[in-house]
Amino acid sequence: MATYLFSAVNAAGQRSEGTMEGASKRGIVRQLLNNSLHPTHVEEAVTADSGSGKIGPAAISAMYGRLGELLNAGVPLAQALKLVAEITPNKNLQGVMRVVYQDVNDGIELPVVAARYPEVFSPVAIAVLRASLEGDFTAAAMKQLETSLRK
Repeated sequence: MATYLFSAVNAAGQRSEGTMEGASKRGIVRQLLNNSLHPTHVEEAVTADSGSGKIGPAAISAMYGRLGELLNAGVPLAQALKLVAEITPNKNLQGVMRVVYQDVNDGIELPVVAARYPEVFSPVAIAVLRASLEGDFTAAAMKQLETSLRK
């Protein structure tokens, strides 16, 4: 059994999000439909250490660098997260970043989402992200996180 993330709406149009255990994506869709929910998004949950390899500091550093470059160029945060998820070569980090993008795009603040992935986002990184959003210096913070991981 695997864990799946889902978004769905009921007949009244109210949105519901969460996780479900199931053998397949198709099975999750059936469960949602049986509960009078119409799925809008279902994907297998990805954790930082799932799959065949772990996410090393170099991959995380590169991710921060790419985010910093995109944000510095004026790309909105959600779009930058989506682009990084698409171009990240580490498949495990790619999966995490897809979920991070989806949650941020759905209105959840980046530090809140990041805290769900302690293997990728350290407590220091989460604190820096929180402060950078409040002080509007996210691009510079990403570059600083990139540099700190390279040491």
